Amino acid sequence: MNRFLKCFLIFLAALLLISTIFAGLFWHNWQKNEPASVKNTELSTAKPAIGTPFTVKAFIQTPWYRKVEAPITFSGSNDIQVSGEAKISFSSADLKGSYWELKVDLLAFKNGKYKDLELTSGLSTDKNGKQSNLKVFIPEVNVSKLKVDKKAPIALQNKLTKSVFNTPIIEEDETSNNWIWIIPTALAIILSIFLFNRKSAAKVKVVSAWDEAQSALKALQADQQLNDEKFFVRLSDILRLYIEKRFNLPATEKTSEEFILQVKNDDILKEKHKRSLENFLSTADMVKFARMSANPEQKQDCLLMAGSFVKETIPLVSGGAS
Repeated sequence: MNRFLKCFLIFLAALLLISTIFAGLFWHNWQKNEPASVKNTELSTAKPAIGTPFTVKAFIQTPWYRKVEAPITFSGSNDIQVSGEAKISFSSADLKGSYWELKVDLLAFKNGKYKDLELTSGLSTDKNGKQSNLKVFIPEVNVSKLKVDKKAPIALQNKLTKSVFNTPIIEEDETSNNWIWIIPTALAIILSIFLFNRKSAAKVKVVSAWDEAQSALKALQADQQLNDEKFFVRLSDILRLYIEKRFNLPATEKTSEEFILQVKNDDILKEKHKRSLENFLSTADMVKFARMSANPEQKQDCLLMAGSFVKETIPLVSGGAS
């Protein structure tokens, strides 16, 4: 047997041994039926504020043959809602399993400390068909109030413009004379940013409570994915926030019974508006707490009632009736 053949056989034996080891490791890990688990959960910011989205990021480990998938649901508080769609991405894999990254943007509508918040993620079927989802517990969230003054819109607009349109860094090429154009280009960019800032600042507009409410109602009407409970939670929050801003009544921090009693004893609203609010809040509470179902016609009637209520309570100076 010549030398070349010996070397070839040794190489082939080593390759076969390595392949056998990897095949054994792969088979061993593929046969594992360990449950999926959350390795770490973190927030994008330590101090989220009302109306400012913040991100919850969870790192999940699964066996090789399993994956994290939709649906992703949120629970724990009606004052915090999911903003946009959840993002699931494969991160890496090793001998222990696969690693996934789950990102969900949340939006708070009320300040305070929130505990016992959790996400529930779907999972592909395990070998015993038992674990179909995974609970992700969110760390305590401390939502602060949003501080706004008369100059805030312009200041925020200028800050945003400067952060988005930074002057690009141009590297100098020692073999050419392109550096001659750096100063004129930089001056032109700075001048453009200055002019853009002035134009943007002039267009800053304060959104009124009724415009905000009408936009929110249109968005709610267009959202066909909400179940009955989430629909009435959203609609109730829109009306309460509008009433609080429009009439300076503490609507968002009261129960339905407390709010109805306050409205009855106040002369700000007309009687027909009081009756409409009382009927709506009673229906919303039945859906949210008594798990009563609502048909599409009932939802549409509630949306129309809310739209009429907002339209009829716009101040006269803005083109509506008081």
